[in-house]
Amino acid sequence: SWHSECFKCAACHMQLEGQHFRHHEARPFCEACHLNTFAPKCHACAKPCTEVITSAALPGKSWHPACFACEQCHKILEGSFFNKQEKLFCESCHDLKFLPRCKACSQPIKGPVISALCGKWHSPCFKCVFCSREIGTSKFHEIPKKVPSTASPKAVAAAAAMVRGEVVGVPNIVCLSCYQSDFSPTCGGCSATIFEETWHVYNEKAFHHACFKCEKCSKPAGTAFYVDSQKRVICKSCI
Repeated sequence: SWHSECFKCAACHMQLEGQHFRHHEARPFCEACHLNTFAPKCHACAKPCTEVITSAALPGKSWHPACFACEQCHKILEGSFFNKQEKLFCESCHDLKFLPRCKACSQPIKGPVISALCGKWHSPCFKCVFCSREIGTSKFHEIPKKVPSTASPKAVAAAAAMVRGEVVGVPNIVCLSCYQSDFSPTCGGCSATIFEETWHVYNEKAFHHACFKCEKCSKPAGTAFYVDSQKRVICKSCI
């Protein structure tokens, strides 16, 4: 029981006789003070919540239904969303803001990431500029600015474009198969295409290492050789 003059809000001391009120631990409160004192506060706007949304992503936090929105685009969150440092993002904004961007198409990379050539790439974007085959984890070569005289016309054109500073493709790479067929030189010894990644160069001609032979003993001349007065290649053993 209360004296009429004593029946006041425990917080603001407003007279409660004839007013709607609520009580907490046997103490009366006007509706406004009860709401401000005991209702959960919205994690977004910090105002008391009468209707509450909670999320397992942030235990102990509450939101007004209208405040449960993406931090970036402010759309109400429905379906998938992400928590970043106690801020919520819809899937689209999360991907644009936090996922790595493909160096070729500039779009977020949601799946496997290929890291190469000082960038990150979607697997389908990291492909040969000649045959469009995905490189994946296979060997590849960047398009060189200088090619042998036996290179294919498209290899010569690609190299010339690189010299001019033009973009042949993003990335400017070819798969091993295209490199061997379009860029690899013809051996000056056996006239076959050199598919190895390295070769011997002498007198502006390319040779398989095994084809660059001493003209006395016919064994590979190696890198330490002598050229006699007749311009014959002589290995170190035959000097």
